[in-house]
Amino acid sequence: MKSILLTIAILFTATTTVAQELASKCTTIEACAQLIQDKISSNILWQEEFSGQEVVISFRLNDDAEVSNIKVVSVTGKKYMEKIVKDAIKASSPFDELMYLDASDYEQVKFIKLTYVGAEQ
Repeated sequence: MKSILLTIAILFTATTTVAQELASKCTTIEACAQLIQDKISSNILWQEEFSGQEVVISFRLNDDAEVSNIKVVSVTGKKYMEKIVKDAIKASSPFDELMYLDASDYEQVKFIKLTYVGAEQ
């Protein structure tokens, strides 16, 4: 079965609030993408130095929706930005909410490519 690449772009501004009400489950791939974005976003503290910078990270989810195999694909800017994003991904794991997907949909979201962009104010 061929996997579909799920790409999530996260934009932040200084007014982004970390405390968000997160969904308890998702039943569509689109809803799961939003849930993953929200869950990771809630674990990233925006820093002014990140404005205009980008980091692309890929990772896999195992059969228990736990993050594994995190890799930095590219980073344009401060090196520690990638550590902050990687730490947020780890802190967001596991993504138990994805277990509500049917098996074929879950297979499609097991590989995630995330783009974090520090937005200009």
